[in-house]
Formats: sequence, C-alpha cells, structure tokens
Amino acid sequence: DKRIVTLSEGVVAGRDVVIVDDLAHSCSTQINCGEAMRSAGAASVSAYFTHGVCENSAWKKFVDAGFDKVLLTDSCPATAKAVEGIEPFEVLSLAGSISRAVLEGAC
Repeated sequence: DKRIVTLSEGVVAGRDVVIVDDLAHSCSTQINCGEAMRSAGAASVSAYFTHGVCENSAWKKFVDAGFDKVLLTDSCPATAKAVEGIEPFEVLSLAGSISRAVLEGAC
C-alpha cells in the first residue's frame, strides 16, 4: 500500500538532480523520488513532467515539498493555469514544438 523509493545506482550526494517523468496524476511518485534524492544528499532537487494531470489539485503537494523547481508543459491547460505564478512551478509551452512538427511534416 505504501510506495518505497530507493536509489538503485548512481551517486546524487552533492549533485543537482532532475526527476523526469512523463505523467503526473497524484504526484506521489515525484514527491517520493524527491524525498529519496534529498535523503541521499542531493544538493538540489527539481522535477520535470510532460503531462501534469494532477488530479484533485495534486500539484499543491509540490508547494512545500522542497523542490527547487517543478517544470511542466501546458499539455493539461487546467493544471498549467492553476500553477501560474506559484513557486516552484514553471510552465513550458508546447506550441513551438507542435508547430515545428507540423511544418516539418513529422505528423
């Protein structure tokens, strides 16, 4: 019932860590990973996820969770709008990437 996150390889002590995830629903995975990285001595911990679904306003878990920065795209507009101007969040626009893909015929 409880997720246990451990560092299985690598050394994070004294280093800046970025947790990368494609999707954040409850945000528990990212929060647990951040706790594990800080416990292992990371100098700073940031997170990036592409799709911030963050159901039931789960994004609020990051506000006091010790993350230096939380980056997410605007692929989930409701979450992007909700976190606007709130630390530690930064919303990255997908508009440029999507328009380049369409113009280059990648779709």
